[in-house]
Amino acid sequence: MERICVFVCGVLLLMSTASVGWEQKHDYKLALSTSLLFFEGQRSGKLPPNQRLTWRKDSALRDGQEGGVDLTGGYYDAGDNVKYSFPMAFTATMLAWSIIEFGDGMAMGNEWINAAEALRWNTDFLLKATAHLPNTVYAMVGNPNSDHICWERPEDMETPRPVYAVNTAHPGSEVAGEIAAALAAASIAFKTYDAAYSQRLLSKAKQADYILGSNPMGMSYMVGYGPKFPQHVHHRAASLPSVNAHPSFIACGDGFSYLNRPNPNMNELTGAIVGGPNSGTDNFADDRRQSAQTEPTTYVNAPFVGVFAYFVNHKK
Repeated sequence: MERICVFVCGVLLLMSTASVGWEQKHDYKLALSTSLLFFEGQRSGKLPPNQRLTWRKDSALRDGQEGGVDLTGGYYDAGDNVKYSFPMAFTATMLAWSIIEFGDGMAMGNEWINAAEALRWNTDFLLKATAHLPNTVYAMVGNPNSDHICWERPEDMETPRPVYAVNTAHPGSEVAGEIAAALAAASIAFKTYDAAYSQRLLSKAKQADYILGSNPMGMSYMVGYGPKFPQHVHHRAASLPSVNAHPSFIACGDGFSYLNRPNPNMNELTGAIVGGPNSGTDNFADDRRQSAQTEPTTYVNAPFVGVFAYFVNHKK
């Protein structure tokens, strides 16, 4: 996770001078469409008829019931089955600004609708998280401790789904502020393009190219892009057999045999950008037990949607 988190936290920092010599032509239109497909693999709730990753099914349809509210929908942010409002809001913010700044590139690749749907799936949940009680924001659904003792498909979840809120008695200005920022950005994205966002998401093509395969390993860190990409992604739903292939219930502890097996994942989480190699060494272990290197997240993918859209229009 270290190297790619450096890109994201610094909004794609410059690569080292050692990468300058790697010259490859990449299909940014394909990278854009693939990066957006990942979000459909992270969906929680009742899936729509146009769901493209068909190995995912409805899940967590009772989220919020323990608190007497409706908190269905939204995204599982990473490879587990907990929903966190803060990273979900950050994901929405990044997607919104990607649409605002680079919507023309998305339109060229016929991906604007997919980007808007990815954003809308997110903001619909954020509206639910802020709609039920005055001065209350629901910050989390699910319990990380109970979730992490299981390796289980979201469709099979049998772990508790408590809800956690921030309010005047239990303040949490960070999540409230990030949700406000996400909704404000999304309102612009759905209305018009506004040139308020600079190239903070962008740098030189080399950063995107590194992830797409221009690196010492000669490996794409986006699942489904290029001839060589991670096969052992740290992701419950992708590593376990799909409901289509294995309709019977897989209990909480039974999934660990899939976590620990050496075989590639049962399902391809197309478009997922994984944590990537160790910082400074470029060594990458394609091992789903190495979550720092092989776990994908929505908030890693989101910034690159804008990057790929930009380079659709600005090929080097």
